Amino acid sequence: MATSNENVFVVDWPKKLAVWLCLASLVPLVAYFGAAALFAPPDEETFGNARSKLNDQLNSAAPADKPAVQAKLDQLDKERHDADLKFSRRMFWVCYVAGIISVCVGLFIPVRAVGAGLMFGGISAISEGCYNVWDKLAPWLRFNSLLFLLIVFLVLSLVRFRSPGKQVTAALQ
Repeated sequence: MATSNENVFVVDWPKKLAVWLCLASLVPLVAYFGAAALFAPPDEETFGNARSKLNDQLNSAAPADKPAVQAKLDQLDKERHDADLKFSRRMFWVCYVAGIISVCVGLFIPVRAVGAGLMFGGISAISEGCYNVWDKLAPWLRFNSLLFLLIVFLVLSLVRFRSPGKQVTAALQ
């Protein structure tokens, strides 16, 4: 006795939701930890230990030696700031590109849960890359990155969701 698929009711929305949630969560995590694997983040423990030693030296130094120790402390803080800025820029580029690729791929995948998961994950990766380091980015980079995203997503959406009826009508004219 054969059963047709039309007569079988299968509740698969929990599986689709799980796939969507998994992809939406994993894409930004992969982007972040991929960037951290490619470009090591600044070692907070090393900076903290060096700063602690310099603070101890500053507290126990003679008044004549304090400016030299303070200069070393200022230099260490500048190096830490520069290292944070360098890592933040790299994190931006990795997450931004990974997010764009994920959204573009997800837009054209016919399996809805997978496509939507990749798209939401891509949006999260872009958000992670852009907005976690937003205050460290130059204003021109903020504007251009958003403008580029707007144009790319607009063009891809128009290509993906164009009406086939209008395309045939335009081709006949």
